[in-house]
Amino acid sequence: MYNRLGDIMAKDMSVFSRRLKELREKKGLTQERLGNILNISRKTISSYESGKAQPPIDTLHKLAQILDTSTDYLLGLTNDPRPWPERLGIIMPEEGEKIIPVYNSACAGNSGSYPDGSTVVEYLKISDDIPAQFGVIVHGDSMEPEICDGDIVLVNKDLTIKNNDKVLVIVGRPYFPELLALVKIYREAPDGHKYLISRNEKYPPILLNGAEVTLIAKVVEVRRRYH
Repeated sequence: MYNRLGDIMAKDMSVFSRRLKELREKKGLTQERLGNILNISRKTISSYESGKAQPPIDTLHKLAQILDTSTDYLLGLTNDPRPWPERLGIIMPEEGEKIIPVYNSACAGNSGSYPDGSTVVEYLKISDDIPAQFGVIVHGDSMEPEICDGDIVLVNKDLTIKNNDKVLVIVGRPYFPELLALVKIYREAPDGHKYLISRNEKYPPILLNGAEVTLIAKVVEVRRRYH
């Protein structure tokens, strides 16, 4: 596995140089014009295209955005020139819209910053006024009939959690041997005990006090897409 941008580019610098030039010309940009957009010199762009120099990673990302492609394509890691959102079958947002990533409900990471270690499975276009940061696909029937298997919950991890809010919670021991993402109802009792409640009565409440909890994030909307 390559650990640094330089390792990847050193493998075949000619791929990056050739694709950069092809995409620049396809956009109708001169070296000088592209340099002006990036606030660097025409000579620097020329050195990228001749293989004499490598761009820093922030410049690489800017090049991908300007040329409507991905860094993977520029680096020769894929032959699909489309940016990631377009590869996943969505169109770019219009005014008043935004795009958020959607993750599977499995939580692979343990740093407490969901979705740490997870993979984007799709992108979702939503209205700008929805305070969601990302979406998570729900699995299981514990929140039926309100939230069903396959639904997508839109989540914001920075909003204040109140009693009876629907939440995405990452819980581990003693309930689960590994961290698991759950969608439940948050309930705090007068005695200070905090619980996760299911809509489906066959699932007992989960007591959060004393449990391994790395994140509680507020669900701001539910999207039913697979029913």
